[in-house]
Amino acid sequence: MIVTWTKWMEKRISCSNFLIRLYEKYYKKIVRNEIKLADVKINDRILCIGGGSIPCTALQIANLTGAKVDVIDIDSRAVYNARNVVEKMGLNNKIYITNTGGEEVDISSYDVIHVALQVTPKEEVVEHIWSKARKGTRILVRMPKKNLRYFYSNISNEYLNEKESCTRNCCLDNELNTMKEVLLMVKN
Repeated sequence: MIVTWTKWMEKRISCSNFLIRLYEKYYKKIVRNEIKLADVKINDRILCIGGGSIPCTALQIANLTGAKVDVIDIDSRAVYNARNVVEKMGLNNKIYITNTGGEEVDISSYDVIHVALQVTPKEEVVEHIWSKARKGTRILVRMPKKNLRYFYSNISNEYLNEKESCTRNCCLDNELNTMKEVLLMVKN
């Protein structure tokens, strides 16, 4: 329900610069913390899985670090809208958007991979990333608050326990947020 509503809302507001800027404010602090947590630099190759119609995470990463960001999404309409948003923001030389799924994408050349909260099936996507990533790849995974887990695809506790030695949590303190924390997994 939340995922469907988010997709619907993003598609509707993606044609308004004012609403895009307003929507970006929700993500600004979150993305700033993620950049710090994963130590994202200008020369990193970055992939955002699940960009949606308004790829706020990619927009913020590109603006705050100067890095180039590839974004994928399985929704062709969201990809179309996101390309228009990126063009409006003048970032088409920094952000490239493709219509593909997280379980299929070749991630071997990326230094940082970001998995959106709405990505589904999340555990399968993360396992694909983990199995194909090279040593040192930093993987950021947004996790829902406990009372909202039912509305999102999740990662099992067994999987998280298995990867515990290479995972750090960054708790988010924003009460208006749907996310509990961001996991940083570093491939060893």
